[in-house]
This record gives sequence, structure tokens and C-alpha cells, in this order.
Amino acid sequence: MPQLDACPLCRSVLEAGARVCPGCQADLTPYLDLEALIERYLVLAREYLDRNKLDQAQVIADHLSQLTNQHPAEQAEIAARLAILKGDFQAVTALIPQLKPDVAEAVAALMQQRKAQLFKAHELYNHALSAARTGALPLAAEHTAQAVHHDPADASIWALKLKVDLKCGHWQRCYADLENLDRLGARPPEFYRLEELLPPLSS
Repeated sequence: MPQLDACPLCRSVLEAGARVCPGCQADLTPYLDLEALIERYLVLAREYLDRNKLDQAQVIADHLSQLTNQHPAEQAEIAARLAILKGDFQAVTALIPQLKPDVAEAVAALMQQRKAQLFKAHELYNHALSAARTGALPLAAEHTAQAVHHDPADASIWALKLKVDLKCGHWQRCYADLENLDRLGARPPEFYRLEELLPPLSS
């Protein structure tokens, strides 16, 4: 159950479970309801971030910034984790001093892990590109499949994966590639109507 440490109106210190301010006699119910909503938003934002759902987490973060400025450390945590998913490590570094020490340590570890993932994705992309240029298409397909696992937000990797899967005749993968390119809003113009040319998926 959410609690307030002080009255939002007169700043009187509140006892645990208080619903009326002892100082100004204000009804604290609306503020407790707002606090409960903020707590739900914080939980939901963390759940979306844990599942790498960047867009949904961003919407929740935007709502939080409109509702309150009374949870700076928690909001900074959400912002830092969003920045990690976006690859904006400069923003993460700027936000870390605003975090609680244990959270700062965890966020710094997440940032290093994300950096390693992006490096690996870029390395695999380059391997796939080299393999495709030499005609080693199965190898290129394997590299692109691994690369998108490390960085599912890089449209250039999905575009290369689609081209390789097309040449390999991996039709089901092509549909998945197109779906992910659409998710990123990055389908190349030459593939706008590709589904009409692909064999239908077997039911």
C-alpha cells in the first residue's frame, strides 16, 4: 500500500497509514491514489524494459514525467535503462550519479553488457556481409540470425538478413524479417509488396 512521508500541501510529517494530514487536516486520499498509480507505472515500466519493449516503456516514462517529480531516482533509473536500449551511453553515464548506489552499479553493468552485445552484432553483421559477397549464403544467413539476436533494433541487420534469406529460399524467415522491419518502420521500398511474391505460409 502506498504511503506518504509528508503532507503534499503543508509538509507536515505523516505517520504510517495516515489518510488525513494532522497539520492542515487535508484529505490525503487523492494523493495516495496518485502515489499508487505512480508505483504501478514504475512496475510496468520495469517489466517492459526487462522484455526489451522500448516503445511501451517510453510511453510509461513519458506519463511518469507528467505525473510527478517526487521520484527522481526511480525516474532516472527508467530513463537510464531506456537510454541503454537506445544505445545512448552518454546519456546513461550522465544519469548514473542520480541513481541509488546499488541501482547505479546494476545499470552500469547493464550498459557494459549492452555495449558488448552491440559490438558482437556489428562483428557478425560484417562477417555476414563478407560471406554474402563471396557467395557463402548459408553462412551469411547463420551470421545474420545471430546478429539480430544480439541487436534486434538494428534495421540494417534485418535488411541484410532479409536479402540473404530470400536468396537462400528461407520463405518463413522472410516473413519474420519483414515483420521486424515493419516494427522498426524501416522496410526498404523495394520490398513494400514482397509478400505478394512469396509462397504463402503453410498453416
